[in-house]
Amino acid sequence: GSALSAAEAVKLVLACGSLQKLTLGEMTLPVGMVRCGEATEVSLSGAAVSEPEAAVLGQLLRSCTSVTRLDLSGSRCSAAALALLGEGLCGGSLPLAELVLSGLVHEAGDESVPLRLHGLVSAACTSTALQLVDVSGQLGTTDGCALFDGRGEGPLQPLCALMARPGNALRVLRLGGNGVWPAGASAALAEALSSSACVLEELEMNGSALSAAEAVKLVLACGSLQKLTLGEMTLPVGMVRCGEATEVSLSGAAVSEPEAAVLGQLLRSCTSVTRLDLSGSRCSAAALALLGEGLCGGSLPLAELVLSGLVHEAGDESVPLRLHGLVSAACTSTALQLVDVSGQLGTTDGCALFDGRGEGPLQPLCALMARPGNALRVLRLGGNGVWPAGASAALAEALSSSACVLEELEMNGSALSAA
Repeated sequence: GSALSAAEAVKLVLACGSLQKLTLGEMTLPVGMVRCGEATEVSLSGAAVSEPEAAVLGQLLRSCTSVTRLDLSGSRCSAAALALLGEGLCGGSLPLAELVLSGLVHEAGDESVPLRLHGLVSAACTSTALQLVDVSGQLGTTDGCALFDGRGEGPLQPLCALMARPGNALRVLRLGGNGVWPAGASAALAEALSSSACVLEELEMNGSALSAAEAVKLVLACGSLQKLTLGEMTLPVGMVRCGEATEVSLSGAAVSEPEAAVLGQLLRSCTSVTRLDLSGSRCSAAALALLGEGLCGGSLPLAELVLSGLVHEAGDESVPLRLHGLVSAACTSTALQLVDVSGQLGTTDGCALFDGRGEGPLQPLCALMARPGNALRVLRLGGNGVWPAGASAALAEALSSSACVLEELEMNGSALSAA
């Protein structure tokens, strides 16, 4: 409460070599531990950081050789306070490995949030030890995306430069929750990810609203990428790409078109995934089509396709035709043993398995059952409404084929006649 200036506060710390703790506002600054090299983390999480406090910490960090983590998550800072902290990160001796700014609340001021972040992140990027940067969910005085100002400037620029720098150590980058990215803003990121110097393993971009093509471009650019978050779920990019994943489960998730496009791209050349689970997930027609494209690669040993309780988002294409496309793609796998399309939900009138012309997922399934060497043993079609008159004839014909090896058939709610 003394309301010292930043310069006055720094002068006190420099004057007293024996000082161990200093309280200027809400928190007690660990002066002694930072100065003597005992502190490995400076956490200001959840605190209101004043300019004098930031100036003192910046001064201490200039010559510090021990702090590897700076945590400002959920703290409240002015532009001036962030600039003073940034000055401390430029000393050259700090082995900073983690910069955590998630949920940072920016106080009102003339400088835009993207430019404030640019300054602090640029300073952090001078550390050759930097492995993690989290600028997710910025709060406060910003219009549009918190990562880009009107000229496209912001923290992504120094981060891209770092990723393309030989010997850099940046492996985790969290950018999500900052609003929709401007058109074309991901191009610089894709270029950085394609650098031979890039070692990034985890990238979080939820809420960025990238297009499907932009998302795929990022994945194709970065061979080191292991995990990618574009929406509700984290995509296991590395495990699918290297052949360690045997299942891709999107159960219960809202699957966006960019996520579906990325998974479709990965599945095209995958040789390990045997089960695709979309049970209870929410998908648009376009998302299902993009997933279907991935199942047609020819190398996928898909054995189980689980679509039970799939929620179909509104759109022009009927649910039966959406299912026809995805199931047709799955039926290209000679290893397919189980298909579950029970209990479809969403925008459909009548039976979810047949459109007005009788088309739907049953057609490719019947063709598969009549194909010599097919492996389909379990088929679940129930809970999709009353079947149209005569719709079961094609199924009966397929079941009578000498190639049919089906062992379990579920059709509850189809209201077939006794005959």
